Amino acid sequence: MRRPYLTLLLCHLLVSVVKLPAQNFTSARAGTILKNPTPAQIKTPPGITTARYANGTIQAAINSVPSGPVDIFLPCGTYLENTVITTSDVRIHGQERGCVILQPADPTLPVITIDSTNTSGIAFNEVSDLTISCPFGTTCADGLKIMGRTDISQRNDFHKFSRLGVYGPFQNGIDLAGRTIWTQFENLEVEWARQNGINIASAGTTNELTFRNSRSAWNNGYGIYVNNTQVDLANGILFDTVNVEYNGQNAGLHNCAGIYLTGVAQANIQNSYFEGNCQGNTADNTAAEVRLTGTFAQSVNITNSNFNLQYGEGGIYNDAFLTTGSYSGNKFATSSNNFTIYIATSHAQSGVLVGENFNSNPIVIADGNGVTHVRMLSPFAFDYEPITSVNGNSVDVTTFNGIALYYGPYTINSFVGGHVGQLLNVTAAKVSGHVLANSAGGNGQIVFPDGQNRTLNAGESLLLIFDGAYWRPIESAITGQARYVATITTTAAPADQVNVQGITDTSHCLFSARNAVGATFTGAYLTTGNGTITLNHRVIAGAIFDVFCSSN
Repeated sequence: MRRPYLTLLLCHLLVSVVKLPAQNFTSARAGTILKNPTPAQIKTPPGITTARYANGTIQAAINSVPSGPVDIFLPCGTYLENTVITTSDVRIHGQERGCVILQPADPTLPVITIDSTNTSGIAFNEVSDLTISCPFGTTCADGLKIMGRTDISQRNDFHKFSRLGVYGPFQNGIDLAGRTIWTQFENLEVEWARQNGINIASAGTTNELTFRNSRSAWNNGYGIYVNNTQVDLANGILFDTVNVEYNGQNAGLHNCAGIYLTGVAQANIQNSYFEGNCQGNTADNTAAEVRLTGTFAQSVNITNSNFNLQYGEGGIYNDAFLTTGSYSGNKFATSSNNFTIYIATSHAQSGVLVGENFNSNPIVIADGNGVTHVRMLSPFAFDYEPITSVNGNSVDVTTFNGIALYYGPYTINSFVGGHVGQLLNVTAAKVSGHVLANSAGGNGQIVFPDGQNRTLNAGESLLLIFDGAYWRPIESAITGQARYVATITTTAAPADQVNVQGITDTSHCLFSARNAVGATFTGAYLTTGNGTITLNHRVIAGAIFDVFCSSN
């Protein structure tokens, strides 16, 4: 019988409650707050002290239970405080995000700080269901700041932030500095920060951070900024169903982006939406919705996301020295002068896999040795830009890696707007006889090693690379003369004709039967005219013939 008695005694010892005189706090919203726990709360297992404003302020409620755990509930109201959490198992949760407002009593300090730098390590703190606000007209420090050590692996882990709004001219809406691991951010909205909406700039370990169902918008700097400088880089960073739009309000921000990543060893961006970041940016011509840059951006996978390109900004821009990852299942909606995917990397171990994306025309820049470090699962199947007219014997390929020539035939002397190392795949969709002129002159001219023109026929292709002045072939499946293919089905007439653009009366043609009716034919022959092929035959309907012609 001793074991039940000892268990009961331990339970009573664990449930320690600090009873303090109740105090009232009058906020911008009338009401009584900061009250003692009720008797029912005191008796409720499992021994968590519910200090409901026991000492008159949020900070006093935290301090009233030095070793935690402590659960602080905030009814609707406006609270002017700077709260610092230096212990584990502190939970601050509001009655509802829209009616619980936290503003800084001292705007030079963050509204909420979670600080493990002067402790033996902390974990399992939680803030939820409230709004952190910096009134417009006020200059505030960070809204929510999480501080960890950078010199040692001191615990600052397993925190959770959910159903929060962070609004106004904070320095950064949310700022992670130093070690932070296994921490979740869900259902957040961050707007109008003077610098970055979410700022993760750290020389400490920042691993296993999850951002889900969250929005960062209208911030002066980056919507989300990640820059890890410690030797192991940042690992396990997940952005899932995030909305990043209209950030980069500072038109002079260099390397502007909605999400900026560097110093990363592994990250995923998935199921997310990007729109209008870097609107009006005049700092450079590389503004993008997502930017991977610096020395390391490894194993960064960008999948199943929507890029609504609005103001000349690009989609994914990657110029990181050592970079790996895959981009697939994304949709790019473009307006004008937008690149969808830009990749320029030079490390021997770099390797990016570009899968099937909708409406993407990747620009791939080779390194000094002509190596792109990019593999495309569907290199040009979904990435063709249809060319339906050619003016001045020139085609602008500034934002294209694949073009399909429709109609024509055209004579092309140059491809203008190329980038050094850019690959360009040229194919003919329907019409044969396109002439690619050799050494026609000017920047962007095409140079063939034998000095001869090339003729591109339907179904043929040519892969070129730009060296800064000329386009040179690296793979081809073309001939020196035009070839044409057609099908003729006979009718109950002595001759049947098909129109084929580019055919002349000097073209040479052969034909072969495709079905059993055609195989019985004898004495049939072909004649050609300007744009026509005629099959002369005895009167039998239903015979099908394939026709193959060369230009002369």
